[in-house]
Formats: sequence, structure tokens, C-alpha cells
Amino acid sequence: MIGSFLLSIFTSYLFAIKYDYTFLQNQNLFEDFYFIFLVFIISSVSQIGDLTISYFKRLSKIKNTGKIIPGHGGLLDRIDGMIFVFPFVYLINLFSILINNILGVIHTELKNYTLARDLFIKVVNLNPKYNDGFYNLANIYNKLGEEDNAIKNYEKVIELDKSYYKAYNNLGNIFRKRNLNKKALEYYILTLTINPNYIRGFYNLAGVLQHFILDEKNKYINNYTFYL
Repeated sequence: MIGSFLLSIFTSYLFAIKYDYTFLQNQNLFEDFYFIFLVFIISSVSQIGDLTISYFKRLSKIKNTGKIIPGHGGLLDRIDGMIFVFPFVYLINLFSILINNILGVIHTELKNYTLARDLFIKVVNLNPKYNDGFYNLANIYNKLGEEDNAIKNYEKVIELDKSYYKAYNNLGNIFRKRNLNKKALEYYILTLTINPNYIRGFYNLAGVLQHFILDEKNKYINNYTFYL
């Protein structure tokens, strides 16, 4: 059993090197210890799976669980650890998404935007279909002044959920800030089409329409001055 633990740690370390994880060279030591903790827990769960199947074999007074792979206890003996580990890793992944997202929201409130960005990036990497994660990441990019990255992530939110009206609204805000009022208008209209009760959407729509009225007014004045 001790040999299995050591082999698990060594194998995980090799994977970490392959995927450029700078083990024990990070400034964030918490991630390093978390890595070691995960390896230890996953290895323990695998051992529990092995012991559980062995227990039921002894209870049933059989040596092999099947005729496949003779002399090794059957096929089930080869995958008993994985049967327990796979659902456990899936639950850890869900837990990691939840924790990183909560921490990201907290750091956003504390105005630690760079740290919040890194946490939300982890969230979307763990679950590339998590639209709230992309929305939070887009908001952080917007606060950091990285509008192109914000646009990219708002568009990803819309790709995942075309009814996510706040993403349309925030895209409208970015284009309005860039004086692209026609494009902003399109996004505000889409926002209110999806949610006709969104008061902020009406407020933003009124603001951008004001620009169109002023533009038409200036155009009229310029034409009048030309004829004078």
C-alpha cells in the first residue's frame, strides 16, 4: 500500500512536469500543498476501492471476479480503484469550481481584480461550459480596462446561453463607451427583447438614443449653416 502511495506521487509529479506545473517553484505554496493533498486523497480512495472489492470477493468465497485476465483476479480487480476514483475526482472538480468561483466573487468585492481574474480563469478551465464563470471573468476584464478580452468572454457567454441578457447589456455598454452607438443600440434592444422588465436596459437604451437625437440635431444644424 505504501508503495502505491509513493508511485502515485511520483506519477503525478511526472504529469506535472509534462504540463509545465512548476511544483514547489510557485509563489503560491497553497497550490503545491493542495496538489500533494489531492494525490494523497485520490490514492487513498483507490486503495479503498481495491480493499472493498477484495472484501466482497472474500465474502463470496471466490478468487477471481471473472475469466478475463486470468491470474490477476479478473478484470474487476484491475479497475476496482478507478471505479471509486473517477466519481470522486468528478466531485472534487465540482467542488473546485464552486470554491474558486466564490473566492473570485469575494476578491472582486475587495477590488483585488487581478487575483479575481486568475480565479475565474481557473473556473472556466475546469468547466468550459460554465456561462456564469465566463460572465464573471468578462466583468473582471472590463474592470481591468481589457475591453477586447471582456467582449470575447461576453460573446462566449452568449454562445453558451443566448438568453443571458446581462451579457448583451454589458456588450452594449462597452460599444457605447467606444462611441459605437449603433452597435450598442442593437445589444440594448436584444437585452430588452429577452427581458422586457430589465430597468437598467431601458435606462441604457434611453442614453444611447439620446446620442442619435443629438447626432441628427447636429446634422440638421450643419446643413442649415451650409445653406446660410
